[in-house]
Amino acid sequence: MAGLLVIGLATPSGAATSRDINRAFMHALQDMAGGNPGGAALVLRRILAANPSLVRVRLELGRALFLARDFDQARTEFLKVLSGDIPPPVRRNVMRFLRRIDERRGMTTSMSFVIRAPEGAGRSYKTDAICPDWPGWDCTKFPLRMTREALPARGIEITVSGRRQWGQGRRPGPYLRGSAMVFDTKGRRYDEAGAQVAFGLRRSAPRAYWEAEGRMAADFEGERLQEVQFGPAFSWHARTGAGGAYGASLTVLQADHRRIGGADGMLARSRIFASRTFAGHGVFDVSLKVESRAADREDHGYDSVRMTLSHEASVDAGLTLATSAFAEHFLQRGASPGFAAPRRETEIGVQFSLMKEDTFVMGRFRPAVSVAWRDRRSSLRAYSYTESEIALRLVRAF
Repeated sequence: MAGLLVIGLATPSGAATSRDINRAFMHALQDMAGGNPGGAALVLRRILAANPSLVRVRLELGRALFLARDFDQARTEFLKVLSGDIPPPVRRNVMRFLRRIDERRGMTTSMSFVIRAPEGAGRSYKTDAICPDWPGWDCTKFPLRMTREALPARGIEITVSGRRQWGQGRRPGPYLRGSAMVFDTKGRRYDEAGAQVAFGLRRSAPRAYWEAEGRMAADFEGERLQEVQFGPAFSWHARTGAGGAYGASLTVLQADHRRIGGADGMLARSRIFASRTFAGHGVFDVSLKVESRAADREDHGYDSVRMTLSHEASVDAGLTLATSAFAEHFLQRGASPGFAAPRRETEIGVQFSLMKEDTFVMGRFRPAVSVAWRDRRSSLRAYSYTESEIALRLVRAF
């Protein structure tokens, strides 16, 4: 990422006086009034980096993001505001903004950058030895070992997405959305790419919205088509007047695998979640995800369930700390050839992310670093491993 321009705004640091903060705040309001909501968002983020409990500043940040058409981040900031100590008229005004976000129209886009290792590069397996359940086979005399290739140390991932929403009123409004991801690393063998397009309908209510869509996705590995998925998806999202949100989603896809025989089948995913903002700047989230795949060959089918807890809050030095932990159980539907029983696996993991809220790369992106660790235990010991990962990210500020 050499050559990127990093700029710091001439706004207050942690030792700024009230006069400095007020001056910067008024400058941000002038930017918004002058048609520059993105510039206002940068100034307001710099103020909040040193003073995360200033609910009025966060309210204006939500408004700046709304005007910049960054509706997802605007919703997050408005929900944080609702958890603060605000008078009833302000609370009603925030709820109106959230309703307008649900009823949004027009085009929105997003982009992100990540420097990371290919999946599996940080794994340390418990063993490479494998002992099949063949009658009369003596693994001590005739040991078998899995061959694992050395993976590149790092690569760069770029993701872009866009959405076009048409009018909503008493009837559901149609939308078209799409996304694309490219991961480039040393050589082409471990490059990845993916694309998704969906067309659907969105219906909003005062404190909720529903979406139903048909989607199609394609995944590539090493420039070769890996899998194509297509089918319907449904989601529902709702919120409270105190900064809480909850919802559910269901996706049912026909999955056609182009490189592994017998892996074609039906993939179903469901998820429920609940989140709660607190103290005007923090978020706590819990989610439960269930996934099932019925494949032509039973050993390519599986059922899994994962629970995730996450927490995000502002800390010192202009940083936001996000932590998450998960636990997952995986059950293979049929035994692999040569084995008597399906694999059973459990996995636990944690992740810590730090984002610098008062530094902006290319005038628009906030730098972040994340560290993750996970431990997977399998009934087939050669599939058991621990894994660690470090990733550098650029997350848009507006």
